[in-house]
Amino acid sequence: MIEIFEKELDYKIIMPKCLTDINLSNICIFDIETTGLSRIESKVVLVGFVEIFSNKLKITQFFSNSLSDESDLLKLCIEKFRGKDLLISYNGNAFDIPFLNSRFNKHNIDYYISKNLSLDLLKIVRKNKNYLNLENYKLKTVEKFLGIKRTDTISGRESVELYYEFLNTKNPKLKNKILLHNFEDIKYLYEILKILDYCNIQSIYSEYFFKLNLVNNNLLINFNSFSNSTLYLNKVSIKNSEAKLEFNLSNNSKSLITTGYSEFEFVKPFASIKYNSHTKHIVLILPIITLKLNENKHYFFNVNEFYNNNIFNKLTSSEKEKILFKYNKDILYFNIFKYLDNNLNTIINKIVDYN
Repeated sequence: MIEIFEKELDYKIIMPKCLTDINLSNICIFDIETTGLSRIESKVVLVGFVEIFSNKLKITQFFSNSLSDESDLLKLCIEKFRGKDLLISYNGNAFDIPFLNSRFNKHNIDYYISKNLSLDLLKIVRKNKNYLNLENYKLKTVEKFLGIKRTDTISGRESVELYYEFLNTKNPKLKNKILLHNFEDIKYLYEILKILDYCNIQSIYSEYFFKLNLVNNNLLINFNSFSNSTLYLNKVSIKNSEAKLEFNLSNNSKSLITTGYSEFEFVKPFASIKYNSHTKHIVLILPIITLKLNENKHYFFNVNEFYNNNIFNKLTSSEKEKILFKYNKDILYFNIFKYLDNNLNTIINKIVDYN
């Protein structure tokens, strides 16, 4: 059974300068609690949300009283995420979002949270270490920097231990401790938005720099803030063990790089990218695997290359489908979308760093 806890708090809403142009109703702050770190073996047991209104915060928590209720909990979460333009979290890009997407897939729930909607405060805090001079980047350290004092005293690891103890005892005091931990995480996530006013503005926009759109197999990358540019996927080709994605800037777009480097090449283990500002042309090259299965050719994103270990053969059929890039002559554009969603920020940040 899923329990729903809701609370409204009267607040004088003050948003950081970089977010003042965003409609408050389109913002969602969230945090998840799980039974462990493994997206395959562990489960989501509690998700908290903050919605911002003109003079109040609305906090909603979905709590699972049983490990068998995860699918119901995830479906409730979708209703909170749906229609939002900005999802704010702390370490959400590395943990919360991939974890939720993995669990959606596990339960055959047709939903996917795109990282291009995400503003991960942890990534911004890390980028601004010289500005903030923090001893570490834990959420509680940032709260201390801003003068925030918690009632909750437990850690995320202790929350996991308490949840398993709750499953055995059904002690309401344990449940309340877990709920308080999550409640203060998300409540103070709103409070620590003010950290953005201490940060370099470019580091913020580089995290919320582009939006991916996939419409009728037309993949568009819309950039904001610095360039007001749009990239569109012009051509996809395969040669040897590489997939080449060729993008062009729309005719009315500015150059992605406004000063300095008009051409450059950037190489990573999972991708290489070539950029030419004169031709407004970007080429992204990705490693792939080609396999012949049942007389049909399958082209996969090369996860061995991504993660530097031999995990491809351990994947289930459904997991392999997620990284299938091309089947015979059919290109799977949604999987390209998901790949770019997970990796493009790294590449774009490198472009921004050259400015």
